[in-house]
Amino acid sequence: MLDVRPFTWQKWQVNPAYTYLVNPAETKLDNDITRRSRNCINEGYKVSFDWNPKVFVVLFRLTMERQKIGLSYSDDEMLEFLNKMHGAGLVWMCSSYDQEGNAHASWVQMQSRKSEVYNWNSATNLSFPNSGGTSLLVDHLVNEMISKGITKWDLCGADNPSVVGFKSKLGGSLKSYFKAAYNNYPIKRKIYFRWLNR
Repeated sequence: MLDVRPFTWQKWQVNPAYTYLVNPAETKLDNDITRRSRNCINEGYKVSFDWNPKVFVVLFRLTMERQKIGLSYSDDEMLEFLNKMHGAGLVWMCSSYDQEGNAHASWVQMQSRKSEVYNWNSATNLSFPNSGGTSLLVDHLVNEMISKGITKWDLCGADNPSVVGFKSKLGGSLKSYFKAAYNNYPIKRKIYFRWLNR
């Protein structure tokens, strides 16, 4: 078990958190996901691993707005960050599209080790909430990781009730970890940081 006492001794705020870990080669996707994925294929949907961060950024902002999460940066700043990370070979993405070319889902994956991938962030198109585009994307992602020999896929989060239901269908194991954040700042600095992240 991780010893978080050094953080608490230094006045850090430490909270338990959860994520799902998936071994792509051993996982069995829920039947609902495979059914939706198959339906999308029959309807002419496509999946692309091309680097097109604008697709992700647009859908991500809509996803955050739906979840009532404010963003303290612009879309251009997000694009710049993603392109720098991609240029450094640290991130890649997967997106699903319908037959008209509308993006239904886009996920950015972070990878610094050959055998490990982190689901950095996910975005869906609010105009097609039940299309199955996300299921199609996940189905292809798992196969892509198997072909690359990836043995650990961290879904990066299982705390939010709105996403836990879907992530639990990907066949992973629930794991706990700790989030540590320093917040023992003078009151003036706390007010400033809250203003920055409003």
